[in-house]
Amino acid sequence: MTTSPPAPGDEPGATSPPSPGPSGGSLPLLPRPTAPPTAPTDVPRPTVLVGEVVEPSAAGCVEMTSGGQVFSLLLPAGVEVSVGDRVRVTGTPRPVERGTACAGTQVVVTDVAPA
Repeated sequence: MTTSPPAPGDEPGATSPPSPGPSGGSLPLLPRPTAPPTAPTDVPRPTVLVGEVVEPSAAGCVEMTSGGQVFSLLLPAGVEVSVGDRVRVTGTPRPVERGTACAGTQVVVTDVAPA
């Protein structure tokens, strides 16, 4: 029995070249950023919600439903709303802040108007 020499790349310890990506070429690389972002990209922006003030889930809460979701409203001083009011509020969501018994995403309200 004769043995042929190993083919190139078949030697012990040899590694094979990387296989091409699904399109036949190598994967594209993103360019390296030249500077940090000029504005935060993960900061909630003011939004407008239209809905109805509902019975609060806990004392001291002001809550509304809009688009099938519940929002806990942090109203400006001196602004009052009543259960059943249809309102249009402008405010900034604070989705990561909890710590109250109020239901839904907290919204820091800057403006309230009848809807």
